[in-house]
Amino acid sequence: MYLLLIKKKPFKLSYLLAFAVLIRLLMFTSFPALSDDFFRFSWDGNVVLDGTNPYLHKPINYNFSDGSTNNFAQNNLMASSETSFKDGMNSRDYFSVYPPLTQFVFTFCSFIGGENLFNNVLFLRIILLCFEIIGWFYMLKILAHFKLDIIKSMLYVLNPLVILELSGNLHFEGITFTFLLISFYFLIVNKHILSSVAFAVAIGLKLIPLMFLPLIVYKIGIRKAIPYLLTMCLSCSLFFLPFFNIHLLTNFLESIELYFHTFEFNASIYYVLRWLGEFVTGYNQIELIGSITPFVTVIAILVLTIWSRFSDNWFSLMKKMSWILLIYFSVASIVHPWYIVYLIGFTVFTGYVFPIAWAGVVFLSYMAYKNIGIVEEEPILIFIEYFIVLLAVIYDLNQKKIISFFLRDDGLKSPT
Repeated sequence: MYLLLIKKKPFKLSYLLAFAVLIRLLMFTSFPALSDDFFRFSWDGNVVLDGTNPYLHKPINYNFSDGSTNNFAQNNLMASSETSFKDGMNSRDYFSVYPPLTQFVFTFCSFIGGENLFNNVLFLRIILLCFEIIGWFYMLKILAHFKLDIIKSMLYVLNPLVILELSGNLHFEGITFTFLLISFYFLIVNKHILSSVAFAVAIGLKLIPLMFLPLIVYKIGIRKAIPYLLTMCLSCSLFFLPFFNIHLLTNFLESIELYFHTFEFNASIYYVLRWLGEFVTGYNQIELIGSITPFVTVIAILVLTIWSRFSDNWFSLMKKMSWILLIYFSVASIVHPWYIVYLIGFTVFTGYVFPIAWAGVVFLSYMAYKNIGIVEEEPILIFIEYFIVLLAVIYDLNQKKIISFFLRDDGLKSPT
């Protein structure tokens, strides 16, 4: 698709953008087919409308004060008669892991949609699409700022995985990436306070951007970093303030710990380590391996932060972020397809091949859902997926010049 629509340039950018919106609108007529997260989105939103803190209660133990809402939750969220996910949400036994700004979105959609699950999903899709379009605008602004071909944006805008996972399956990586782009743009034009606020919004939607903070601090220098960090911390505090409770942090961390030490899906190096652990000890070593993962990620962040080989280039910031994400996903026990949306977005600026290759083969992981209600992975498909990704990573590590239809960073110096 990229070679036909972009390299040959038979269409204007406006036509491609309109086509991208149209494809997404076609998904507005049905429920998500490959993710049941929308059940939890609606549940959290209704908990807030019920006057309760969603970080303090597990769905399995909660009853809404209003009988009508409670009936809706039990028959449409905890179990469903409207979708292919008959068991409803799969997160009923743990506290919410969604940061505060996502909770505001959930609450708004639950308020507007009422006790109608489809309307809730519809309003979520509208919000996600609107913020996606804002993200495209800032992506184009960054490309234009450096006088680069704005058609390169179609690598992200028309990517099938991005379309399916954001508009189709209702994942918030698209909004988060939009605010990362806004933050990067204001960094580039030396408006650091605005950049800091946008970065705080990204954190308020997903915690992943926290991994990029040391890179930004190192990039702009300690003098500019102090007001940047103060503004970001103040903004994040304001986001969490409506949900503040003495048990908030412990409950939130409990769910995150559960995530690292319980769930497994579409992993790579982690599965190898798990196999070795089972071979040696006879049982699954997820507790140990899950505890190591954060330390490996932290070391990667520190090494890439102080590595200054590309320090004179703004796009090098996104290159380092790409490698941090790759390392993190490599050792993680769970790698859902929508996690790599950030990598696909960064490749517009970095020219790396491996995110595009990964976006093409990660669809193999969907085969684990071939039987509704059962997740059963095929080891051979996982091997094929990551073997292809490995080849692409080796290619990116060894090439000295990016192939002609990708961006190069030659001469893209950071503004003084």
